[in-house]
Amino acid sequence: MKPTTFAYPCGQKFVGRGQSLQSYVPVIANRFRVGRGYNDTTTNAPSFFDPAQVLAIDMDMKSLDDLRPALELALQQGSWLVLVGHDIGPERARQTTLTQSIEGLAHFANDNGIWIDTVDRVASHILSG
Repeated sequence: MKPTTFAYPCGQKFVGRGQSLQSYVPVIANRFRVGRGYNDTTTNAPSFFDPAQVLAIDMDMKSLDDLRPALELALQQGSWLVLVGHDIGPERARQTTLTQSIEGLAHFANDNGIWIDTVDRVASHILSG
């Protein structure tokens, strides 16, 4: 099966340095349905987002309370929130998403009727509408 999504390593969308710096977003846009960023600061508006540069918020080492402003903004605006994490564990550690945060997110989503799915499925749904 051909991959349909691409995760920009560490959210970096450029290669080179100085005057030779170039974006490889067009390459990703040509080869994948979705290019997912990392360490962004906001949500994606379904009516206006770039599938080659989907914004994503880091959730490593963050509690549900830390994530709540982004969750509430997404609910308020009807926007698409992408959360990115690495390892999963019970204790705060570098590049670790807290188990209790995932559990809290699941309850929050259930209580608020939020759809949780893969980046590819959500993007496909939005793009087909």
